[in-house]
Amino acid sequence: MSDSGTDISNCDYLEFLEGSAFSFDRWIVTCAHCVASKMDEIDDSGQYYDLRINGDRNIQMPLESVKRSRLHDFAWIDASKCFDETMLPKVKINLGYRVQKGEIVTAVGYAAGRRVPEIIRAQVNEVATSEGNVRVERAFIKGMSGGPVFNRRLEVIGIIVKGSEESVYDMNGEFTPLHALNDYEPFC
Repeated sequence: MSDSGTDISNCDYLEFLEGSAFSFDRWIVTCAHCVASKMDEIDDSGQYYDLRINGDRNIQMPLESVKRSRLHDFAWIDASKCFDETMLPKVKINLGYRVQKGEIVTAVGYAAGRRVPEIIRAQVNEVATSEGNVRVERAFIKGMSGGPVFNRRLEVIGIIVKGSEESVYDMNGEFTPLHALNDYEPFC
């Protein structure tokens, strides 16, 4: 179900625990549900998250460095407090972008724990779901959560939040637009 015709091969991607992630400036962003299971188990310091860049290079981050929203499915890390953030690949973001119904977007993430990112092009069906997300006409696959959604100018405009089990594809994909997250530390 992927569309490899999209020219985003020069972008780098992050795989984060139970999902995907992306970075800009000194920030790493992902979905809260990608980090929630491990954060809920926290009992003391010394526990780490593993972050894999482009499927091969691993970085460990202290668990306490991860912050998450209780309102939105969103989590972030100030990488400068954990390691040299110049090691991270960066993407260009557009906080003011307003996606339109019928627009084609490209979502990228590590589906089902694969070592190569899945790239899915999809048309926007619904701009504001009851949760404030954007729904597209194709399924995103479990594991892509937290990955970036690009517009045609290769700017990140959203974060993948909902996908289907790989064998089922019973749910259209959803992403949270970045403009809905403007009040959070990485974006304000």
